[in-house]
Amino acid sequence: MGFPFFNFKSQSLLTRLVKYILRGTVVTLDAKKRVLDDGYVGIDEKMISFVRPARQTIPIEFQNVPIVNVDGYIYPGLIDLHNHIAYNFLGLWKIDKKFKDRYQWSGTARYKREITLPARLLTSLNPVELVKYSEVKELLGGVTTIGGFAKFNKSYAAWLLRNIEVERFGKQEATIYTSVLKLRDEKQFLETRRKVREGNAFLYHLAEGTTSEILEEYNELDRYDIISEKLVAIHCTALNQDHLKVLGRKKSKIVWSPLSNLLLYGQTTDVVAAMKHKVLICLGSDWSPSGSKNLLWELKVADLVNQESLHNLFSNRDLVEMVTVNPAKAIGWDDRIGSIAQGYFADIVVFDRINTANDNTREDPYLNLIKSTEGNLKLLVIGGRPRYGDTEILHALGIQSFPEKIKVEKKEKMIDILEPGVEYGSLKLSKVRSKLTGSLRNPTGSINKLFKSIPKLKAGDVPLRLIPLEEEEEGGISRPLLLTKKIDAFRTKNFFMSKKGVSAAAAKAARLDPLTMDKDRDFFRRLKENRNLPAYMSKKLKGYARH
Repeated sequence: MGFPFFNFKSQSLLTRLVKYILRGTVVTLDAKKRVLDDGYVGIDEKMISFVRPARQTIPIEFQNVPIVNVDGYIYPGLIDLHNHIAYNFLGLWKIDKKFKDRYQWSGTARYKREITLPARLLTSLNPVELVKYSEVKELLGGVTTIGGFAKFNKSYAAWLLRNIEVERFGKQEATIYTSVLKLRDEKQFLETRRKVREGNAFLYHLAEGTTSEILEEYNELDRYDIISEKLVAIHCTALNQDHLKVLGRKKSKIVWSPLSNLLLYGQTTDVVAAMKHKVLICLGSDWSPSGSKNLLWELKVADLVNQESLHNLFSNRDLVEMVTVNPAKAIGWDDRIGSIAQGYFADIVVFDRINTANDNTREDPYLNLIKSTEGNLKLLVIGGRPRYGDTEILHALGIQSFPEKIKVEKKEKMIDILEPGVEYGSLKLSKVRSKLTGSLRNPTGSINKLFKSIPKLKAGDVPLRLIPLEEEEEGGISRPLLLTKKIDAFRTKNFFMSKKGVSAAAAKAARLDPLTMDKDRDFFRRLKENRNLPAYMSKKLKGYARH
């Protein structure tokens, strides 16, 4: 494959926002569901300028820009509406029983010791590094847009992925609202209803579990008339056909996270009824303690559930739409992302061609994505800016050096997580890893450093911290740091344990969860140990892996 060389500095713009053309098989996921076997995608700064077959003439304003033959499938960037970035440094949790709902497992002492405490440490000690690491985990699976269900306690602009809770598209106010915690009282329900009517979407964790008691969450939304086309309901495992019929009639959407559901509860959302009643279905990876490492792997889980339990209810295209155009529609951004079309943001991924032909039939571009793993990701672009990819392709785009190299499935890739000129934007991935690993291995020392740094802050200032929305009001992980004169009191009041207790509890999380599946030696062992999963899951899911 020959790549034409082009130096971006020869263009009028010296910044990263430039024109170029990608050539390959374009899987548009647009309204016409077009697949261009040999197509062009023209990118002008942040936007897609044109999409057309390669046999057609290139627009005159693109006559002198590079055409890079990527020799692969070009897809819109994947969109994960359900992810909890504050916890994605953790590996798969040992789940030793079947739980009835989310309130049961999150209330156990072992959860607080093995999940809450390590997260409290890193959200306080290394919040920026934690976010960067979690974003890279998703990026390596082809994700360009994320719902992270976490926020900083101060201004932060160094986001790597497009974040639905932060992105404004030029508007002053947020248009997407989220809640992990159950809405509490009439005031909160009424305020939520007002926001939902004014905004694009309301993402809400709804009826996560299997008991009839948890259905009260649904009943409350119904009473306050929040079930509407703006509702994006996450999990919904306790909802039956009648509930899903109402969701369909009111044009609500759902986010399906099958692996997390099966690991914790032994069953998942009734997506058969959801499809029957025309509820728009999206796919979400949830979080690494009980979900997939990234959305690309959750797509494989959904594929296996579809084959083994749903009798191929969904086509391959249906499944791919759940991670592209469907989530874009769910949050009202389907005129901006989720498809490859003129006027859309240039959020694009390129994957290798995998042999998906069967009995001499035409290769399936949708199955190609389902079968792909992290090593097959050849290029990832967010807002026109290449962030990750094969060295050869990036060189062809005139990028002779990237901040860092990374090996995935024994293939050398280049990655750029920097945001020049922005506070916290100079962190490299190597530094991110070393900081997180250091804090997990020596939590006591890291807490001591935090304690000593506080007096150096300006008057009235507080340390930057990450606040997971699921514990925002529970007085635990997100409670403001309590300032004390003595280090022992600081440690006990903020991290709930003595020096000995912190070290002992954090020791179980001392190993930073690998970014990609090829480096993860524990994931499939933990799957195999889980008694709630269907027998086929751990064995067949492992079949996708390339260790």
